[in-house]
Amino acid sequence: MKSFSVIILLFAFFSVQAQIELSPNKQYEAAVARFKDGDYKGCEEALAKFMGSPLRNKSYDAQANYYRGVSQYHLGNANMAISYLRTAIYGGVYERDNANLFLGLAFLANGNKDEAEKAFTAAIANERKAETVSEAYYQRGLVKEGRGSTDAAVVDFKAALDKNGQNQNAQSKYAQYANTGVAANRGKENESDKAIPTQVLTTQTVDKSLFEAYKEEKRYALVVGNSNYPKEIGVLKNPVNDAKDIAAELRKCNFEVDLLIDATHRQLEIAANNLFKKLSEGPKGQTVGLFFFAGHGLQFEGVNYLVPIDASITTPTDVVYACYPADKILGKMEFSNSRMNIVILDACRNNPFPATTRSGAGQGLAQVRAAKGAYVAFATAPGSVASDGSGRNGLYTQELLKAMRVPNLTIEQMFKQVRQNVSELSGGKQNTWDNSNIVGEFFFKIQ
Repeated sequence: MKSFSVIILLFAFFSVQAQIELSPNKQYEAAVARFKDGDYKGCEEALAKFMGSPLRNKSYDAQANYYRGVSQYHLGNANMAISYLRTAIYGGVYERDNANLFLGLAFLANGNKDEAEKAFTAAIANERKAETVSEAYYQRGLVKEGRGSTDAAVVDFKAALDKNGQNQNAQSKYAQYANTGVAANRGKENESDKAIPTQVLTTQTVDKSLFEAYKEEKRYALVVGNSNYPKEIGVLKNPVNDAKDIAAELRKCNFEVDLLIDATHRQLEIAANNLFKKLSEGPKGQTVGLFFFAGHGLQFEGVNYLVPIDASITTPTDVVYACYPADKILGKMEFSNSRMNIVILDACRNNPFPATTRSGAGQGLAQVRAAKGAYVAFATAPGSVASDGSGRNGLYTQELLKAMRVPNLTIEQMFKQVRQNVSELSGGKQNTWDNSNIVGEFFFKIQ
């Protein structure tokens, strides 16, 4: 009987051990160990089991997809590598620079140089490790060199060396041009390059016809920043600064800007009508409209409202009359001559009117359907809120300003960069949102 009990205990012990060994977390840890040892096939097999378990810790999913993507690249499966790496990047993987670098390499393996260049550019923009950024510059330089853009390629080879002087491939490539006029000319330009932000050197080239269209385009913007609300609503620190800085940047991007500071309901109405007039009189197909608002905003019964500084709300239904509906702005823009309309709302702060929260007013702002030709961007996702910032600008506008200064980014690429940076800087607490129904390309800045 005693020996039987011992057998039972041993059986239970080994059963527990087997469960531990086969637990999803153990599978993940084993996969990481194999990845670090260069056993990419073993890593992939372990992660396939991990991802197939409903008991896994899903917070590891993005990193797991990153490891799978890199493993598949090393195993020669470019298509699978692209799929996993894109999923990892979309999921907010911490090593986004490495993920984009390998995504670019996978695209190159498939012969897709355009997508490869975009991925290398993203790796550079997500700057974390000097070695990774250096390799991304080098690989992008090779793409440009292959297209015959020698000047641009040398810029990237030089940038690769600046980031990591031990990058032997970049050393070899740059030395190849060392005694040519190309390298000599680049040397003379080095002093002016130092004054240019790194992002300027990470952009893609654009078609000449787009550059010509950009110069001829009529651009009109209405920018509003409301900070000095009555005490009972709540004074905000950043919106006035946000509006002034956005207006200044838009003027550098060929926009004619109307700037409103601490606007009343009547002032908002007049300014919106003025914007509609300009867009209606602009040349059809060559006019772009933009509306930016920073301040208090709220949703009521599924409609988003911008809060003017003279709003007085004591009952829920007062919202409809005292605040300005955001849809009204978009509606005016839609029925004009503009080929594209951009609406940016940094207005997703807490509802300043507690009395309305029990009667149809939800958290943050409601989702908006983008009308044809419209691009609508929010500082945070529908139903969520973003806090007022602690510096000169709110976090969203701070990153928006940085992205607008980078030339040759399409509007989609620009807002994607904003989304990535805001998420990272907020530790994942603030996730921007945008909705697009645009046709054609748009660049804030082209060079």
